[in-house]
Amino acid sequence: MNQTIDLRADTSVPTGTFADSNPPQVSAVEHSVRAALRRCGRRPIMELRCDFSVSAGDHVTVTLSGRLPSFYLNQLAQELVRRVPGVDQVCNRVRVDFPHD
Repeated sequence: MNQTIDLRADTSVPTGTFADSNPPQVSAVEHSVRAALRRCGRRPIMELRCDFSVSAGDHVTVTLSGRLPSFYLNQLAQELVRRVPGVDQVCNRVRVDFPHD
């Protein structure tokens, strides 16, 4: 099962294909991931896309995607998500695009 959320959306209902059939562990993890990324206060991180999937054994994988302006922010986002209770694996597909001088 895959679940996609948009961190820019400020709604209490998850968005994505499986919003209505969301397993409880994904709902709790989704809420915690969203809160962790918003708490960091860095707009580029808050705008990342997060996809959630549950594999056999109820292991939750969070896939991050989008663009960030530095490797530091990329690593920060990954570590924020990795530390959320219930996240078993983080797949980082974030692209780092350095700003033009």
